[in-house]
Amino acid sequence: RRVHGHLNCLSLQKNYNDICLFLGSLPVKFHVLVFTEVFIKNDTLTRRFDFPGYQDPIIHCRDTARGGVAIYIRNDIVAMTRNDLKLDNVENVWTEIKLCKNSKPLLVGGIYRTGAVNTDDFLRNFDTFLSDLNNKKYHDILIAGDININTLE
Repeated sequence: RRVHGHLNCLSLQKNYNDICLFLGSLPVKFHVLVFTEVFIKNDTLTRRFDFPGYQDPIIHCRDTARGGVAIYIRNDIVAMTRNDLKLDNVENVWTEIKLCKNSKPLLVGGIYRTGAVNTDDFLRNFDTFLSDLNNKKYHDILIAGDININTLE
């Protein structure tokens, strides 16, 4: 059984201890954790935000202390960071994982779109990006994050 999670944590540093307690209280251990709005600046040491049982995070951060995306992959999963995949105008990171030895790769993406990015432009770019991924023959794709679009309007 695959278990994946996403949390808009509004500062990994501020909420790190609470997140650790929450993860430790669960009866399952997530295969993949995606965090948005991690508020980690480029010059911040990410080792301070390790989670037991997970590999070093794959992080997209900015020079400001806002936004950011981090993906944590469980230690027993083979992962390969995909720096060649980038969605324009949003913060995003991508990794390819194999949940077991003979499984097909699962592409995992973490996305954070600020409200300042034009919604129509984002949706056009996202559609093109997904079409490109489809052309690369990915069978399984997991995208988690916060795209700041009110779908109820």
